[in-house]
Amino acid sequence: MGYYTEHTMTVRNVLNKDQYEALKEEMESRDLIGYAFDEGSYDEKNHEVFFGCYDSAKWYDHPTDMVAIAEKFPNMFFELCGAGEEFGDFWKEYYHDMDVETCRGDVVFEKPHKIPWNRLIKF
Repeated sequence: MGYYTEHTMTVRNVLNKDQYEALKEEMESRDLIGYAFDEGSYDEKNHEVFFGCYDSAKWYDHPTDMVAIAEKFPNMFFELCGAGEEFGDFWKEYYHDMDVETCRGDVVFEKPHKIPWNRLIKF
């Protein structure tokens, strides 16, 4: 058993293709490429890398792995996004050097505009 999460990641301040290749190599050494992430794509104009979700994964040690990766690439900024298998379980974690911040998502529904739903409720 276990809990599956889909992960994507955007990495900013990747200044050149060599840095992208070094980052990708580090992630491959941790068996993350082909498990949680695809091979990623480098946007040379914006100095960003995007790693899409390869498959839902049981990556329980992601905080440890991400801190180690961020320490190895201290000039880069990492935004890891997760969507768990339970409704409403989505989050973003930000890593930069030794700093970590987790932001949980909230489900918010807008109110109906055409249908006067509130007037139909009787107490």
